[in-house]
Amino acid sequence: MPVTLSRNYSLGIPRFRANSDLLRESIDADSTRMRERNESLTYAADFAYSMKNPPKNFFLLNTFYRTSISGRIESAERNQPTSRDSTFTIRGTYNYNLGFPSDKVSFRLFRNYRLGWFPSTWNNSITYNNINPRSENWERRLVDGQYISYWFPRQGVLPTELLTTDSNINWALTSDINFTARLNTKRDLKQKVMWKDINLGKLTDTMQDFGLNYNPNFLRSVLNFTASGSTRFNEVQRRYYTHVDGAQVEEYQSDGGSNRSFRANVSLMNATLLGNWAQKMTRNYQSRKARQDQEKERDKDKGKDEDKDKEKDKEEGLTEEDAKKRAEEERLKEEQRRKDEEKWREEEKLKEEERLKQEAAFWEGQQHDPFAGDYKDPFADGYKDDFFGGDFKDDFGGDMKDGFGDGASYHGSDPGRAYVPPKDVKYFPAMIVGYLSKLKNISASYQNTYTMNYTRKEERPPFAFQIGLPHSVDPSFLDATGNDNTFTLSSGIMFSRQLDSVINYSYTINKRYSNASNQNTAVTFPDITLSLMEFEKWVGLSKYLSATRLNTGFQRSQRASGNVDWEQPKQITDGYAFNPVIGFAGTLFKKVTTNLSFSMANSTNETDMDTYTIIKQNQTRALNGNFSYSFRGGRGFTVPFTKKMIHINNELTSSLSFVYERHFDDTTGREGNYQVERDGTRIAFTPGASYQFNRDIRGGLTGTWEKTTDRRRDDGVRIFRIGIWVEVNL
Repeated sequence: MPVTLSRNYSLGIPRFRANSDLLRESIDADSTRMRERNESLTYAADFAYSMKNPPKNFFLLNTFYRTSISGRIESAERNQPTSRDSTFTIRGTYNYNLGFPSDKVSFRLFRNYRLGWFPSTWNNSITYNNINPRSENWERRLVDGQYISYWFPRQGVLPTELLTTDSNINWALTSDINFTARLNTKRDLKQKVMWKDINLGKLTDTMQDFGLNYNPNFLRSVLNFTASGSTRFNEVQRRYYTHVDGAQVEEYQSDGGSNRSFRANVSLMNATLLGNWAQKMTRNYQSRKARQDQEKERDKDKGKDEDKDKEKDKEEGLTEEDAKKRAEEERLKEEQRRKDEEKWREEEKLKEEERLKQEAAFWEGQQHDPFAGDYKDPFADGYKDDFFGGDFKDDFGGDMKDGFGDGASYHGSDPGRAYVPPKDVKYFPAMIVGYLSKLKNISASYQNTYTMNYTRKEERPPFAFQIGLPHSVDPSFLDATGNDNTFTLSSGIMFSRQLDSVINYSYTINKRYSNASNQNTAVTFPDITLSLMEFEKWVGLSKYLSATRLNTGFQRSQRASGNVDWEQPKQITDGYAFNPVIGFAGTLFKKVTTNLSFSMANSTNETDMDTYTIIKQNQTRALNGNFSYSFRGGRGFTVPFTKKMIHINNELTSSLSFVYERHFDDTTGREGNYQVERDGTRIAFTPGASYQFNRDIRGGLTGTWEKTTDRRRDDGVRIFRIGIWVEVNL
């Protein structure tokens, strides 16, 4: 059982006295000067025990090997000019964690679908924490008719003795349904609750979580659907004071609540389906065209062969009947050869289709089956795609080869693979379907959060309340109820491998029922982002720029708030933002990584005050930039009077960031009163550099120059900082 002993001491001597602008050195009394310091001293002992290597004995494997023990004993003193504290802490933790391979706690129902009969993980911990504090404040008080300054005990500092338990399980009920649960409790051992002769302590804090995830495997090539739900119940017992018959009585009551959330995501694989369909149409068209060309060539050769046979028959002196018999025999042989060839092609086609089905089913089961171990991405590590006929590269990794024509490819990942037709094949139906596949996969999500809270209750609510079921208790039992709903929709258009776009829509409505009930709504649409990659190839700047990306975005949002189920909202906020107006990311001269962006946002807030309207307008402009450069190399020097060379591996990293912001806010109120709320700018430059001499020695320089201007108050602040640091690992 390893034990670690430590001692930490720190001393800080301020220049000025506490809560004063007087110098500390001006203090005459030595005792007062010594008190005007920040000093801390800590003694600690840590210990831990666990088995590193699994034993072969089944009993030891599931008892001692699954167990770990740790603890800490600490004595700390902290002295400040106006306060001093000392604590003595004893803390110990016992852990018992069980884990089983998924295939050992489940059985197969059919194919890749399994049913779990026991949790795969079960973790437990018990923590004992005993803290004995002592705190005092340096105060001036009236004692025995005269004022004195002395250390007086601080009110409300009490010793604590807590016992915390935590248990959680992870249970794969089926291959697509996973269940999690957790229970955490805290008991105050200072408040004795006896069971026989054992002090269990008073239960003061309870938290329980339940979670359920559903990730089906069927129809994933057409529709990708996931759903999850979770609920949390927490309850804390607090001490309240009430007056009974003119006397103050202490009583413990519970505050708590439940939080239930549900989320569902669905993605229509339209781009993937249409892309595959276009690829299949092109493949069939090419195969059909190739067969037609072969038949034309074969008919042409057949005509030539017939003419040669007639000439040969004449030379051999065969009669017309013998020639016909001979031609018929050759025709029958040719038909039989064609039948055998067609039969072989059909067999090969069936074998290939069966192989692809088995491969797809295998990977699909491996990816979504929680019992199947670690999932390996089939497109990783140089996976060779049989369907596309070549190495499958990423979106911007160069042209993708295909066995059905140069340039035929798919690109895109999660949004779906848009079909790019071969350059030498122009099949109109496949081109139309390919253009439709440029619309990315359409994704939609819905999330609901339902909360219920209560205070000062004597009894715990029923289990239905604990898992978040609405209307499970009387409305008078609750202090507040919340119901939040959010719906999002996402898609986009992939115009080409270099030009991409994303389109989002979101709608949120939140309702809160309490003494001050309110409702909030928010709509964001359009939310568009347009990206252009590798544009340096278009403008002939590939020698100076690489891995470039230009992007722009526009968002429009409308927010409203007021009473629940309003007819007219109390407050409306309408805003739009170009985030960014233009943004650039790339590498200059293959060495300097660059990020630049300029954004702007405007919003108007209107508040209905019944007899007049308050209008607030906000304007923000921001320019951000960052340049970074890294260099790594090796060099060394020769020791004088020797031939020994000492090598030093060095690494230099430097960066320069800047930001410029412009803010302007104004308000128009009653009778057209106009007022500027904020009118200012901020500009800042932050350079930095670090140098790695070797793995044990590092150094660096940091600096900041910042200027803030407030035109409304005709004021400003200018700040300059510089820092030098060195790190040496001994």
